[in-house]
Amino acid sequence: MISARTLFPLALAGALFAATPASAQFFPFGNNRQQEQPPQNQQGDSDLAIRVDRLEQQLRTITGQLEQLQYQLQQQQRGENPPVQQRPVAPTQQNYLPPQQQNVAPPQQQQNSPQQNPQRRGDAFDPNSDPEAPGRPRNLGQIQQQYPQQQPQQPQGPMVLSPNGNQNFPPQNAAPNQPPQQQQQQQQQAVLPPSNSPKDAYDLAYGYILRRDYGLAEQSFRGFIDQYPSDRNTALAHYWLGESIYQQRKYAEAAEVFLEVYNKYPKSQRAPDSLLRLGQSLAQLGKKEPACGSLGAVVSKYPKASPQVKKNAVEEQKRLGC
Repeated sequence: MISARTLFPLALAGALFAATPASAQFFPFGNNRQQEQPPQNQQGDSDLAIRVDRLEQQLRTITGQLEQLQYQLQQQQRGENPPVQQRPVAPTQQNYLPPQQQNVAPPQQQQNSPQQNPQRRGDAFDPNSDPEAPGRPRNLGQIQQQYPQQQPQQPQGPMVLSPNGNQNFPPQNAAPNQPPQQQQQQQQQAVLPPSNSPKDAYDLAYGYILRRDYGLAEQSFRGFIDQYPSDRNTALAHYWLGESIYQQRKYAEAAEVFLEVYNKYPKSQRAPDSLLRLGQSLAQLGKKEPACGSLGAVVSKYPKASPQVKKNAVEEQKRLGC
């Protein structure tokens, strides 16, 4: 009679034999390895799909950060955070400072008359006692004044201060003795565009950028965007508006403008520059994580951006420790 100890190993071996395919028993070294390996084309497609999924995930993360940043900026504009610096006020007639008239009195002329109570001289001859006496000192001529007599200054025209504090001097071709009203008209004409065309208005605003007069540049680009919202230069005007605000160190307001450029004009030639400036503005505000996301999107979303823009983005990432 077979014992239980003998039947248990035999039953276990039979079960293992039944679960194993016959081909695996008799041909253990067949073509199973080749069947287990997927084709190279399928493996390449799977790798590509994984990379695409990763890129899509990164883009979704960046988009979420940008949307969160936009919400924070809107809340800050509404007053929940410290208010942003006030925008510069355009120079109007009410901002003119009245000229200070200074009446400079001419210097007192030297009196040639002798003193009323002169002391008597101690020498043997006193010319004051007898002016006609022989040997008296004679005047050989009067010494002219070293400096000519100053004339009272003419009242100057009103000094106009631009929004960034720079003084706007009157035009160089203005006559020196023109009345203040005429000088004021010439100064107003100097800041007006030569015509009402969009190109002239854009060129005028961009001229302030070249002159580094960022206050007037901000004012001019805002007026251009409001007046010509559908012009072909409107996208560029948005970028230069943000640049003029950034140069005035109003970083929260500049970040909002650069984010608007990226959202509204993603195919603009200044879109990579806008992402770069957005990251730099956020870095100035102490928001490291969204700043790094914006700087990383410069290269990932715009691989054909200018080398200088991509270089600046990489250097900014290194500086922030992204």
